[in-house]
Amino acid sequence: RYPLPHCRHHVGEDDCPYPLEGTPGCPDLEESPTAPTTCDTSARPPHDKWGSDGVTFDGDVVVHPIEEAAVQRAIMSGGPVAASMQVLSDFPKYRSGVYSPSSSDVLGSHAVKIVGWGVDGDKKYWHVANSWNAYWGESGFFRIVRDENACGLLDTVVSSSDTATWTSAR
Repeated sequence: RYPLPHCRHHVGEDDCPYPLEGTPGCPDLEESPTAPTTCDTSARPPHDKWGSDGVTFDGDVVVHPIEEAAVQRAIMSGGPVAASMQVLSDFPKYRSGVYSPSSSDVLGSHAVKIVGWGVDGDKKYWHVANSWNAYWGESGFFRIVRDENACGLLDTVVSSSDTATWTSAR
């Protein structure tokens, strides 16, 4: 499930195949699902004790080195990993193929999930899940060049340890 409908929330008028926000076929962003308006009253600051917030985590958080092989090992041993990347001005217009940034204009940062890697012709790439919607990119995913740390994708890669467990107390 994606938080945004398949509309142009992130791009301008030019090269995007989706309707512009607020036009027929695309509701205003304000009509998209919203977060709860009330806090969980049982949660107590500073939120550094998972159990008191209703969730327990047993294990370690792993921050992976900025190197291709380390991230590949992490995915092979524990599944997808979380990452942060810079969103450049050409990224929201991505449709398919291996994305290789052609802009240096930074729009902001974005959290994504690296799910794998591959090779397309002579281009090595990371296979990444985006959160915008299933109609963006390759069914909500994108491929980004792998051998040059494009958009700083490998700068902050984290996962839980192989032996970690999460439980809900509710």
